[in-house]
Amino acid sequence: MAIKIFAEHRQATGFIESRDDQGNLAWRPLSDGLVDEFLVDERLAKEQKFDPDLWIVEIEDRAGRHFLEEKILPIHL
Repeated sequence: MAIKIFAEHRQATGFIESRDDQGNLAWRPLSDGLVDEFLVDERLAKEQKFDPDLWIVEIEDRAGRHFLEEKILPIHL
């Protein structure tokens, strides 16, 4: 599963469901904070090529909040 968060002014961020070193659910960021929505869409398209069954949940929040409670992994672009 992936989550894309829309913010104001065509800015977005995103996360891909992943696992940490202990096998616990975690989220891997697709960008370093809010970026142009096009960049997030581009990263999601790459992920869909790798996993064609990928579900993408899109959330609109003006502040760009994700509300994820699980661990957020360090960013590796």
